[in-house]
Amino acid sequence: MRLECRLPAELWQNVLRYAIYVPIFFEIDPAEAYGLPGLQRYCDPGGYWAAERTRNILMRICRAWVLYLRHFPHRYVELADVLHDRVPAEALAVAHRILWKVPHCKCDFSWSKYEDGCDKLSFLSNVGVWRVEILEIEGRRWSNLLDTLTAGN
Repeated sequence: MRLECRLPAELWQNVLRYAIYVPIFFEIDPAEAYGLPGLQRYCDPGGYWAAERTRNILMRICRAWVLYLRHFPHRYVELADVLHDRVPAEALAVAHRILWKVPHCKCDFSWSKYEDGCDKLSFLSNVGVWRVEILEIEGRRWSNLLDTLTAGN
């Protein structure tokens, strides 16, 4: 007689959530939860990208895991990635944490391309409720764009 030990789906979901959990990075107040040492790691997205690699690997295990882990796409999005077409603009509305700035990069993204960015993101004003809980903004111009996009919400 063959004995099988099957865990309920809810327990597997807990295991999967734990496997892609990113401590500190998704904390709304990391100083309260982790103290001052936690603040140093708060701005480092390295742990997030490691968790995303883990999520990608886990999604290859079985169909049930794919269906469950699809609920966690684009938890962190950088505006620069959207403007450079590395991430779809729709990802901003579902992200948990957004870095709303465009740092200097190799492609020389300049303020002359700001209007193109505004056009690319204009549809977001109709999205409704965003999932974002942590929003890092740098630069007055990008702050104005965010105000314009969320004016009706």
